[in-house]
Amino acid sequence: MGSSPTAPAPSAKTKPGGTTPAESPATIRYLRVLAENLECLAIAIVMALILKFFLIEAYKIPSGSMQPTIMGDQDTRIFDRVLVNKLLYFLREPERWEVAVFKMPLVQRQNYIKRVVGKPGEKITIRNGDVFVQPLGQDQDAEFIARKPDQVWKSVRKEIIPDFRDGRTLVQLMKDESDDGSVTIAEEEIRLQPRGSSEAVVAVRQPIRDVYYHGYDPKWVPTSKGPPVPDRYHVSDVEIDVTVEPEASQGSLDLHIREAGLIHRARLDFAAQTYTLEVLADEQGRSTPFDVEAIRQQTSATGALEVAAGEDIDVVFRNVDDELVFLVDGKELERRPYTTTGLNPDRKTKVEMRAQGGSVLLSDLQVYRDIHYTGPQGARNAQFEVAEGEYFALGDNTQNSADCRSWEIRKYVLHDGTELHGNHLVGSHNDANPRYDGRDVLFQNYFGEFYRFPRGQVREELNEPYHKIPEEFLLGKAMAVFWPLPPFSPSWRLKWVR
Repeated sequence: MGSSPTAPAPSAKTKPGGTTPAESPATIRYLRVLAENLECLAIAIVMALILKFFLIEAYKIPSGSMQPTIMGDQDTRIFDRVLVNKLLYFLREPERWEVAVFKMPLVQRQNYIKRVVGKPGEKITIRNGDVFVQPLGQDQDAEFIARKPDQVWKSVRKEIIPDFRDGRTLVQLMKDESDDGSVTIAEEEIRLQPRGSSEAVVAVRQPIRDVYYHGYDPKWVPTSKGPPVPDRYHVSDVEIDVTVEPEASQGSLDLHIREAGLIHRARLDFAAQTYTLEVLADEQGRSTPFDVEAIRQQTSATGALEVAAGEDIDVVFRNVDDELVFLVDGKELERRPYTTTGLNPDRKTKVEMRAQGGSVLLSDLQVYRDIHYTGPQGARNAQFEVAEGEYFALGDNTQNSADCRSWEIRKYVLHDGTELHGNHLVGSHNDANPRYDGRDVLFQNYFGEFYRFPRGQVREELNEPYHKIPEEFLLGKAMAVFWPLPPFSPSWRLKWVR
């Protein structure tokens, strides 16, 4: 008889009886959840990459070229993180005064952040601390001043603060110019009590200059050393913010901004309940190069002013970018642009408040100045042409900003025909480009590649100005500062970038 077949031995995957076990419901659920989580993670990674490369990216600010608007300061250890909209400039061109992030054309491994002031097809002139624009191919009559929008002005204005070693109360900021006891200056308020027909006059102690620490949070000033250059120029663009309380329905108060032989005056007449804007020739100073009568015609204004004795009003009087602006309690009453031509003499700028015929209480006083732009090496008058497809940008920290004003190409031609191009940078030994090691030249080109060659191999070397940002180097518009926050920063840094 034949032998009967032998049953196979059970294995680990086979139950007795020859059947395969089914997956348990718990295992199936686990695998399904794992697959869903992996899918979500993959989608999140893809979306993050899309956001980073095409929509939004965060950048850390390593240097101080945009201070105090955007901080990158070694002394205070405050390094802002900024969100950048990378899609926007694919949809439209940058607008003047926007803060843009771009690849530095001469050091293409580095990203820079600056404020756009010049657009394609323009001649940019820096004069009197301001920016003037003239379309290329048109004559001088087509030139106009580039006025900052109000939101930009509020972002870049720099509060005038006294030397930090002396504190920053009104006692340190202001001085009595009456010498008859009619002015009382306390830490938080000033009382003007004119006697008879005389005026009670108070003024900012020092002429308004481009002092480096203006505009900084006072908590940072003792820490931030600033660049090793003194303030050099008088700044004529100034704003006065003050709370005014007439103690009787009589008399008047004048707010004066004196600059370049002109007096920009806002008069508050408490008896007549009116205000008046006017520009006058400054008899205390030398003659002005500007047409005073033409400016007066462009700026003169009057209107109703409602303020009762014992009540206060918040007053803003501004002379910035050749424009007078007057606000009361946040409401704009006047905006009067005017035109100047030629170079403003570098004369003292003075802020005064003068009361006549009645007592006035002043409080919450703040005085702001504008950024005072200069050309290369501090030139007071400089011109730059911006071709089609190019932009011109400046740093808010104009005294310590490597921007379009000063960029230079360093070019070497060696005896074997090799040409090398890079950023010409003057600085300490480690920061300079080129650097020298004995008889050798150490040089970094546009792409961050380092070269070392003997000086004897150099056939030609030269520097060429490079005052432009080609549009293909633009990365995006800075939108907001989102970090650092307390307790990682001495101040709250969360804000929109204007």
